[in-house]
Parts: sequence; C-alpha cells; structure tokens
Amino acid sequence: MEAEDDAAGAIIGDEEIYANVRDETDSQRHRPIISGEQLDVEAYAALYTGRTKTTRLLFIADKCGAPSMELEALRMAYDEIKKGENTQLFREVVGKINGRLGPNYALDDAWADAVDRRAELKKDKLENELNAYRTNLIKESIRMGYNDFGDFYYAHGQLGEAFKNYVRTRDYCTTSKHIIHMCLNAILLSIEMGQFTHVTSYVGKAEQTADGLDPVTIAKLRCAAGLSHLEGKKYKLAARKFLEVGPELGNNYTEVISPQDVATYGSLCALASFDRSELKANSYLVYISKVIDNTNFRNFLELVPEIRELINDFHTSHYASCLEYLGNLKTNLLLDIHLHDHVETLYEQIRSKALIQYTLPFVSVDLNMMANAFNTSVTGLEKELEALITNDQIQARIDSHNKILYARHADQRNGTFQRVLQTGNEFDLWKINRLWKRSVDSVESSVAGYCFNQVKLLVKGNEKAMGACQQKMQITMILKIFNFKFRAFDLYLKMETKLVMIEHRIFKLNTVAVYKCKNEILKLREEMGLLNLPSSKNRHARQWRVLDAIVGSFFAAVVLFFLLVFTPLGDSLAASGRQTLLRSDPRHRGRLVALVEQGRQAVAIDACPADMLDHMPCEDPRINSQLSRDMNFYRERHCPRPDDTPLCLIPPPDGYKVPVPWPDSLHKIWHDNMPYNKIADRKGHQGWMKREGPYFIFPGGGTMFPDGAEQYIEKLKQYIPIAGGALRTALDMGCGVASFGGYMLSEGILALSFAPRDSHKAQIQFALERGVPTFVAMLGTRRLPFSGFSFDLVHCSRCLIPFAAYNATYFLEVDRLLRPGGYLVISGPPVQWPKQDKEWAELQEVARSLCYELIVVDGNTAIWKKPIGDSCHPNLNEFGLNLCDESDDPSFSWYTKLKKCISRTSSVKGEHAVGAIPKWPERLTIAPSRVSIIKNGIDVFEADKRRWARRVAYYKNSLNVKLGTPSIRNVMDMNALFGGFAAAIISDPVWVMNVVPARKPSTLDVIYDRGLIGVFHDWCEPFSTYPRTYDLIHVADIESLVKDPSSGKNRCNLVDLMVEIDRMLRPEGTVIIRDSPEVIDKIEWISRAIRWRASMHDKEPDSLQREKVLVATKKLWKLPSGSQ
Repeated sequence: MEAEDDAAGAIIGDEEIYANVRDETDSQRHRPIISGEQLDVEAYAALYTGRTKTTRLLFIADKCGAPSMELEALRMAYDEIKKGENTQLFREVVGKINGRLGPNYALDDAWADAVDRRAELKKDKLENELNAYRTNLIKESIRMGYNDFGDFYYAHGQLGEAFKNYVRTRDYCTTSKHIIHMCLNAILLSIEMGQFTHVTSYVGKAEQTADGLDPVTIAKLRCAAGLSHLEGKKYKLAARKFLEVGPELGNNYTEVISPQDVATYGSLCALASFDRSELKANSYLVYISKVIDNTNFRNFLELVPEIRELINDFHTSHYASCLEYLGNLKTNLLLDIHLHDHVETLYEQIRSKALIQYTLPFVSVDLNMMANAFNTSVTGLEKELEALITNDQIQARIDSHNKILYARHADQRNGTFQRVLQTGNEFDLWKINRLWKRSVDSVESSVAGYCFNQVKLLVKGNEKAMGACQQKMQITMILKIFNFKFRAFDLYLKMETKLVMIEHRIFKLNTVAVYKCKNEILKLREEMGLLNLPSSKNRHARQWRVLDAIVGSFFAAVVLFFLLVFTPLGDSLAASGRQTLLRSDPRHRGRLVALVEQGRQAVAIDACPADMLDHMPCEDPRINSQLSRDMNFYRERHCPRPDDTPLCLIPPPDGYKVPVPWPDSLHKIWHDNMPYNKIADRKGHQGWMKREGPYFIFPGGGTMFPDGAEQYIEKLKQYIPIAGGALRTALDMGCGVASFGGYMLSEGILALSFAPRDSHKAQIQFALERGVPTFVAMLGTRRLPFSGFSFDLVHCSRCLIPFAAYNATYFLEVDRLLRPGGYLVISGPPVQWPKQDKEWAELQEVARSLCYELIVVDGNTAIWKKPIGDSCHPNLNEFGLNLCDESDDPSFSWYTKLKKCISRTSSVKGEHAVGAIPKWPERLTIAPSRVSIIKNGIDVFEADKRRWARRVAYYKNSLNVKLGTPSIRNVMDMNALFGGFAAAIISDPVWVMNVVPARKPSTLDVIYDRGLIGVFHDWCEPFSTYPRTYDLIHVADIESLVKDPSSGKNRCNLVDLMVEIDRMLRPEGTVIIRDSPEVIDKIEWISRAIRWRASMHDKEPDSLQREKVLVATKKLWKLPSGSQ
C-alpha cells in the first residue's frame, strides 16, 4: 500500500502505513480460546437463576450437537426443574432424556402428581382471596392478589396467564414503585415468551416513572432494552443500551442476563455497528464517552477477557488477531439463546467493518499485504472487496493485474485541510457579527438615554404618550445614525416602516403632550432630511359638559329600569348573569352546590339560555370544532371540566308536547319537539322522513333502502338467520334516523344504533324521539364503549367508515365487538361502488386476513361471517396484523385508544360464540359463563333475577309507576350490574339502556350475553345523548356513582348528577332512585331545586336492605316567550 502526503510530497514507509501488520510476538501474547465442545456447562449455568437457567440449559442440549454435552445439560435441567413446580416442563425434559441417564433421571410420577395437587389447592385459595379483594374494592389487596396469581402461573410455566395477571395490576397501582414492579414482571415474561415488542413498550413505561427508578432498576431496564434491540437486529441501539448499564447491575438480574452477557452482547454489537474511533470514544453517547476506557463497562469486560482482547485488537487494527478470536468464540456464541440467530450476521458485519476501516484512510492498498494482515488469500480478499464495492460500502476500484486497490475519494488529509479552512471562515464571520452587534447595542444605549430626557421634558405626567413618543424619537435617532453613518439600507427600510406604524398610533392619542411630541419628532425628521408627511389641522370639537353627562346617564338608567322590570329580558339577563358568575367563579358554583345539597333554604337552579335547547356538554360543536380532525378526533367525546359545565336546567323548545306514544312514534313524531327540517329537505326523496302538518313522518326508508327497511331486511334474511332467535343483539353504525333498528325490533333483534352529532342536525335525536335504541358516538381514535364480543350482528348502511384505513384499525374494532360466528353487513360504499375499486379490494383483503367468510355480494351489499377461534390469525401477513397480547382485555373500552391488533377470542372464558350460547329468549334467564367475573357469580345472578322481579312488581302495583303503558318507551338503568331491572320489564313495550359504571365490575358482557344492550359510562361526566331522551330513568345506589370505589371519597357531586338526569329526562318523565334514607333525603332536597315533583316511599316489604325509594316526575315548564 502507498499513501500520498500532500504536505511533504513523500511516500510514507510501510511501518507507518500498515498499522495492523502483525509482528512475530502476536501469536505468543494471545492465549487460545476454547471451542464449544469444551464449554463448561456447569460453570455457564451457574451464571443464571430461575427459569432462564433451565431454558438456557435446554437450548444448549438442543443446539450443541455433542452427545456428552447434551446429556450434561439435560441432567442439570432435570435437577433444576425438580426444585420448582413446573410439572409440564419436567415431563418434557424426561422425554428428552429418554432413559439415557439411568433410573435416577426417570419420570417421577409421585412427585409430579403431588405438585399438581398442591397447585390446584393453591389456585383455589388464590381465586377465593382475589374475589374477596375485588368484592371489597381494596386496590392494594387486588394488586397483590393479581401479583400472587402471576407468581403462581409463572412457577407452573403458564407464561401467558402469568403475563395477563401481572399486567392487570396496572389498574390498581397507587405508587411509582408499583408501576415499576408491574413493568419489570411484564418485561421478564415478554423476554421469556420472545415478545420483544412488549419489552420495548414496558421499558418505556417504566422509564417514564422517574420517581421509582433506583440505579439497579435503571440497569435492568437498559439490559432489557438492549435485548429487545438485539432481537430486532438494531445492533447500534443494542450496543448503546448495553454500554449504558451501570455496575449496580451486578448479579441482580441473573433471572434474565448475566454480567458476562452484558460484556459479550454489548461488545459484539459495538464491533458490528461502531467504527474504530467510536470504539474508543463513542460520540453517540454524551455521558459514556468511551467504550474501552469506560470505567463502568470495563468492569463487565474484565469478566470476559477474550471479548476485551477482541475490542482492543479491532481498535489497534490487529484485524487478523481479532477475527481469529471471533472464529474461536463462534461455537460458544452459537449456544447462547439470544445470540444464536445473530452470530452469522454479526460476524459478517464485523469482518466487513474491519475491511472498510483498513482501507478508509488511504489512497491505495496493496492487496498482498492486506491479505497478509487479514490472514486470508488474495483471491478470497478480492471477492470480499468486490462485494463491498458493489454495495457501495467502499469507494474504490481493484487493479487485478497489479493487485492494488485504488480509492475513488480524496484522501482524508485533503478533506481535513478543507474543513479547517471552512472553520476559520466561520470564525471570522462570527467575530464580525459579534463586533457589529456590540456597536449597535452601544448606539441604542446612547440614543435611549437622549430620548428619555427629551421626552420627559415634553410629556410630563402622561405615561402612555411619553412611552409612545420616546419609542418614536428613539427609532428616529437610530434611523439617522444607521442612514448616515453605517449605510445599513435594509435595516433602514425596516425601521422606517416601523416608524410609520408607531406614528400612526401616536396620532390617535388626543392629548396636547402628544402633539408637542409629534412636532418635536417632525423637527428631528427635517434635520435628518427625511420626507415629511403633511401635518393635519387641529380640529376643536365641542367638549362634553358635566350637565350633558348627568342627563344622558339618567335617561339611560330609566330606559334600563323599564326593560328589566316590565319585560322578560330582566329574568333572562339575571339568569345569564348568574350562569356567567358560576362559570367564572368556581367558588360561587361550589357554594351553590353546597346550598342545594344541604337543603336548609329554598334554592332554585336557573334555566339555561334558549340557545342551549339541545346542549350536549361532551359533544359541543363550539369546543370540538377547534380540535384535530385526524381520525375524526374532534367528533368524539370531549367533556368540559366540572367547574365549566353549566349548572342550569335545559328548557324544552317552544311548542313542546309530550311525545307521541309507542308504537305510533316509530312512524310519526311532533314537529315542534325538534323543529329541524334539514333532514326532511335533504333526505325526503330517499324515504328518511318528511313533514306532514304538525308531524314528521318516517316512511322507513334509507339511503341504501329507499323502498323501505322491511324489504331490505327481507333481502338480508336470504343469507342471515335473522328469525329463530340465533341472533339477538345488533349494532347499527352510522344509523341515520335508525329505521333499520326500528324495523328489526319486529324480528326479535334488539339493535343499538349510533351516529355522531353531525351536519344532518340531530339524526340521533329524531331516532330517540321515535323510540328506537340509539345514542351519540363516533368511531374515531378510541374504542366504542362496549364490551368485547357483544354483538351477534354488525350493520353498516352507507356509514362511510374507512374500514381498511389506518392499517385496518376500524375493521379491527368491529372485529372486537362482533361475536365469533356473528355476521357483518356492509351496504353502500365501497362495496362494488363506482370509482372505489381500490377501497373495495382493500376491504375484501382485510376480511380475508381475519379469515372472515364472504357469504354473498348482492349488488352493493356484502355479508361476511366471522370465524370461531383464533386459529388462522398467526399467519397474517398482508396488513401486518397480529393477535393482541394476552394482557389485552377486549372489554376494557372506556377512554381506551383503538389498537392495531386482533382481539383474542380465547381471552374470554366460557361460551360466547353465536350458536354456542342459548337462543333468544332462553338466553335472558340463563346465567352466562361470563358471569364468573363476580365471586359466586351464578348465585349472585339468580338472586339478582329474583330481587328485580319483586322490585318491579312493587313499582307497578304499589308505587303506580306507569311501566307497561304507552307513556313509557325509552328507559335507562344508570347502575345496571347484570341488567336485572331490564330483564324484569322485558314484556313491557320498552327498551332499556343499561349503563355499567366504568369504575365498577365490568359486567356489560353479561348484559349482552343475556340479549340486552348497554354501554360503559362514568357518571362524573355527562352522558352522550340529547336532552329530553328518556321517559324513565332508574338508578339504584346513586351515591356510589359519584364516589371513588377505592378511597370512598366523592369524585363529583350529586347536584351535577341530578342536573344531568334532568337533562336526559323528558318533561313529564319519571325518575326512580333507590338508596339509603340519608341519601334519599338529600336527593329529595335536590329534586326541589330542579323543579321535580317527588315523593318518598319505603322499600318493598320483603327487602332486607336499608333503603328508601324516591319517585319523581319532571314538570313541563317553558322559558318566557320573550327569551325564546
């Protein structure tokens, strides 16, 4: 090789050029490294503890290929397993030994059976304890219970169940240490299951919890992150994390990794990804400036001398020695469970890196000498270099005749010289700029002093004018200096523009001082030779006298008095003023709430203004229109703070009447109850609705079924078993005025329809007025508030949901909600729709990816059937879809972000598929398998069923509640549990919205398994429905809805909750509230403040609970006509 010296023009000698030429002592100063067959398995296994020790031994037995080493590893694994309780793994190891170690290592049935029996007893005990903890709602106990279950499953080798239980503790963590403990458990399980994406996720969560991080935990997290990057073949990131591991790790993480592994993994990844200079001074890490000289990492390197020598050899360019070490270590490294799949790649990258580093500084290289340096043949070296040149990793060409490699780039010394020149130029510019800035600062300082003194004399006592004038004069002086001394024309023009703006502002001030200031400035401008604007003439307007002001004020006061006293404006202004005060002063709002709750004096809550007739606090267009439109985020729920929620009663519109009774309401409603003609005007030709006299008429049509929903349903019956009871619950997405759901009721199918608050103006409000089950929702960025696998049928008629967009996120949400064996119907775009071929193809591809069976494509209607089980999901490739991790609860949906994974049907215990659960109506009264979420669930279910039958009979017969009459159609149960109240009135002409509070046991899936419908909700927030929705609202244990289950403290107050109930309740509607006598007394006080007619009653005679019942009716009141 030869290199050119630009400075001296001489050829550098070989001794100076070839930094990696080996001398004769190289072979003597390195001791040989043992091969894989010589591995001391016992010493190796001693580095680890727990399950990873056994796993690594079994990996060695599997991969070593040497019978003696295999048997030694199996013997040690056998002994290790018998110290624990994993009988399944024990039997597998015995099968691998296959009698080759004699009778002492045979199957010990007695031991395995004894362990299994103890495990069953322990599992029963843990289940009973956890159920007791959940019943008592003690967070810390529940957390410990799940941790105990996780430890149990981990000890018995059920890693999936262990992971699920560890992660479930996240909802019950109350301190940073709890979160860290949960994350470390999840990381351990994820590593052992090979799910390294979860490792990265939980490392990130743990690192965000800064309060609970001690040095040992930080070291563990960095090791876990390094392993995750290693498995993802992100070798530079892996090296970075391993190099960050502090000495605090010690032997504190041997259940995952040993200190020797940190040295080995970190060094090999660094060799493969860092260049030679980075190995000595790693520029990627500010706080770890070196690799070899890093004191912390040196502690790890000293444990593995061979690795330390590798690093040194590479850095000192002894590449042959370095690669020889690697070759000798290779067999051992292939027996490492984490390195096995990466050894070949790492070796290839390290060798390529060495070849690149060797050639990088030089203009030409002698291939014979390079081959000698790498201890290889010239022919082999040429092939390697050719590959690197082809891949553009080396910028060079090969002279095969003379065996010389010529670089195509300028040598580094030339480049270094150019960079030095550039740095010098940058320094000169910086120096000039600094001098210029200091000069300008000095000028400004001098001018400021002069201006201040001049202005102070001109405008004494007028601070505003003085400030403006001072700024004007200062800028004028600076302009003079810049214009005539520095000739900075660009800056001059900018300052002149600003001068005109300030002058314009000064001229608006009508004071004598400003005019004096103006004249002084004009003189300054004339001195500077600047162009002057013509001065305006002084106009002497007539000044107001004191008498004029007195007469005007008196006249205005008289007019205002008459307006306030003799017109409705006074009442509305007073109410509006009070509402403004309540919103602006939370303390005043709090005092009003306290007065209402105490009931010590008559306090009335005001009516809301007329523009709030249809107010929905969490779907307020005035607020939501300012939010992001990405994935329709702005159309989802966005609730104001409690202090910002109006504390007032929503009035009905002018001309409001008691709604048309069911079933006539399905076909017509009063126009004046919601006088919005937009849908009738736009959609009348499609059969949505039209106006006839005082009514809105609903012919039953829709965009995709203009001839009527009945004919459309008859078409679907050809392909779906709509009749017969196999299907009961349906979800209608983007429902319009819900004609599909309304007509499905006659088929025995209860469809819950939803749509957002949109441009059609109250389509959901029309549907609710018709008596059809609907509520306001948007499929945007969060899961819909339903439990997993709840609906037998999902229907979309021109709902315009982009199911394949965002990596099929919306289709995955539908899949979460649809029962196995259920049906998905999509009518309208993109099914065989013009100009939407691509979208239609993508939709079909998504459905195929999830193994949905395409039943039929009939015109613009496509019908699929969901498979039963998860069997095909692991083979998905088209959209990169995978099963959600086992910790994901498909029923956890309240304010939960949409997930880009497939919900596991196997995560739900018991039968829940269509065809496996009983048909309707039998399913209503049979306890579903998912009732086991409650301790002694079946017994509680049966008792709940009997209790509600007694209570409903008492309501009807003794309290004269109008259940079963046409006056009650839309019903809500605010604290539904198993839906017992709804089940007890199933024979009445009603539908019930069963609400399961988000902070209570998740029993919504039981409600759907019974063939009823409902949602999750937190009653410290407003509900997603329009005002005047429900004819009857029922709530048991109302105080529990505002309390925190763990602390028992109030999260919100009963007054706001009662005002929200009033908002949802129709005029002349009924409220039934059950609770303790003390709470019912408080509720009765509040009911007076919100204009209800209330009566209190004793509980039903055979009830054992200490309760009272309040029955109230909302009065039909209206705003004064002048305020409408």
